[in-house]
Amino acid sequence: KISTLISKRELVIVFFLIILQLSLLIYFSGFPFHYIQDEFIAAYISFHLPPLTNINWFSIFPIDKTEWVNQFPVLLFILQKPFLHVFGPSLESIRLSVFPYIVLTILYLFLLAKEYFSSRLFSLLTVAIFIFLAPNLYLSSLGVYFGSSTFFFLASLYYFILLKKNHKRKHAILCGIFSALGYLTLTSYYIVLPTLLMFLSIESAKEKSLRLTKLLLPSLIIFFVILLPFGVYALTKNNFFTERFNQVNFLYGSLSNTQEQLHSGLQLPELIKNHITTNLRSLYTDGLGGNNDYWFGHKALFN
Repeated sequence: KISTLISKRELVIVFFLIILQLSLLIYFSGFPFHYIQDEFIAAYISFHLPPLTNINWFSIFPIDKTEWVNQFPVLLFILQKPFLHVFGPSLESIRLSVFPYIVLTILYLFLLAKEYFSSRLFSLLTVAIFIFLAPNLYLSSLGVYFGSSTFFFLASLYYFILLKKNHKRKHAILCGIFSALGYLTLTSYYIVLPTLLMFLSIESAKEKSLRLTKLLLPSLIIFFVILLPFGVYALTKNNFFTERFNQVNFLYGSLSNTQEQLHSGLQLPELIKNHITTNLRSLYTDGLGGNNDYWFGHKALFN
């Protein structure tokens, strides 16, 4: 029940924060040439999905990826399809289809901040920083699904924290469900399981007890049960779980030029140092990073 998690006054505050966020996203989405090809490809796939009874739920889409560099589980497209059919195939309905993830992200970010800070002011500041963060404004005002993995990530961590705090089985169940669902969205979410296990190790070491491990065990069982059929499909048909990693990993990725540089005589330690330095500089220096359509206006990440 939401009433047990957040007061009526806080709910009003979150409501106005959501309105602020959506207003900014609508404003930024109206900028000329503010679009990425992927949002139209994803919407096309969603709009033309076969009936639910004819879908291979454990497969990936698009099956033929000649027009797209990466494939995703069908969940993303199933959740987007109703928006396109109810409101019609348009730029506005594509952008509208990602708003639920944004709304839920604001809510769970506020709830997370409530658990960390005793002052409501810091909870407000946390959400305000997110709302005005340049990468959020840029990406969330597009019809791309980065917001889905952000929402599932925050929800997973939130229920992990509640599990540690309250020791309730329902929080273990919700942590497991959200953790698994995130792995059916975007590769950027895959960090959540290592993150949860890291927190588990730290807390267990502090307590010198396996109590939290026992509490989290139902979460891990639910996580693996949900992902099992998708894992079987990936191992026997098409391993979409590692597809993006195989493209972008530093040493051997198909989009990486590390091997060419090594063959030209450069040393690996030097390449790693340059790679790390460039990534850090791209946070505040314009014109670094980016690939394909994802140049973000050739601006630094925080610009």
